[in-house]
Amino acid sequence: MKQLLRNALNKFGFDLVRTKNSHDNLTKHLSNVLLSRSIDCVFDVGANAGQYGLFLRALGYKGYIISFEPVSAVFKLLKKNSENDDKWLCYN
Repeated sequence: MKQLLRNALNKFGFDLVRTKNSHDNLTKHLSNVLLSRSIDCVFDVGANAGQYGLFLRALGYKGYIISFEPVSAVFKLLKKNSENDDKWLCYN
């Protein structure tokens, strides 16, 4: 059956190839990208209260996070969420 389907698709210029997906979800995909590309600094523009930075740390990311948040009231929350992290720099 597989070969029959593949032959039919080939007649129209398509090929059917099975691949293994190593990125089952966003968390695994992001972990793989950070690791495979040796990323050691992430810019978080419009960081809000730091949810993305906290997510990166939960993934095990150890590099720098540089967050920018223009809204002063929200920036205070961002600073509080990052205050114990020497590699997380925040700018208002």
